Amino acid sequence: MLEANQKREGTLAECLLDQSLDALFAVTLGGRVLSWNRAAEYLFGYAASEAVGRALDELVVPIAQRSEARQQLVASVESGSARFEGVRQRKDGQQVHVDVCMRRVDGAADGAFIAVSTKDITEVRRWRDELEASSRRWESFGNMSRELCAPLDVIIGFADLMHEGKVGPVSPRHYEYLSDILTSSKELLQRINHALELAQVEPGRVETHAGSST
Repeated sequence: MLEANQKREGTLAECLLDQSLDALFAVTLGGRVLSWNRAAEYLFGYAASEAVGRALDELVVPIAQRSEARQQLVASVESGSARFEGVRQRKDGQQVHVDVCMRRVDGAADGAFIAVSTKDITEVRRWRDELEASSRRWESFGNMSRELCAPLDVIIGFADLMHEGKVGPVSPRHYEYLSDILTSSKELLQRINHALELAQVEPGRVETHAGSST
C-alpha cells in the first residue's frame, strides 16, 4: 500500500510539473540535468530525452555567458538560492531573455539537487527597452523645449515693454505689429509649456512647466 501511494504521489507531482507554464527542471550540484518538464521542452526546444544527463550550461547557455552561469550555479549551491535575469539559447540558436530562480533542495533520496524555474521575459524585456528609449526621447525633447523657452521669454518681455510704450512712443502701425508678436509668442510659449508637461510626466506627479505666459 505504501509503495502504491508513493508511486501515485510521484505521478501527481510529475503531472503538476508538466502543467506548469514555467520551464521547471532539476540539475545536480554540478549542473547536469536530472529532469525536464514540458514547458522547458517548449522554451528551449529540447525534448526531455535530449536534455536529461547533459550539462545545463552547454545545453542552453550561450558561450559568452557560461562562466557567469557557472558562478550563479555555485552561488545557489553555497547560499541555497539565487535569482537573476540572463540570456539563454534555444536548440535552434535563437536567444531569449529569461528570469531564473535556483533553489537548493536537500534531503532527497538521491542526494541534494538544484531546482530551477525559468520564465521567458523576452517580450517584457523588449517592452522595457522600448519604454526606456521612449523616455530618453521625451527627455531630449523636454531639454530642447526648455532651451526654446528662454529666448521666447526675452522676446515677450521686450515686446511687452514696447507695446506699453515704456521705451518710447510707438506708432499705431507698430503697436499693431507688437500686438501680433505678443499674441503669437504667448501662444507658442503655451504650446511649449504643454509639451514640457507631457515630457515631464512621472508616476504620481507632473512637474511645473518652465517659462511664463505673461
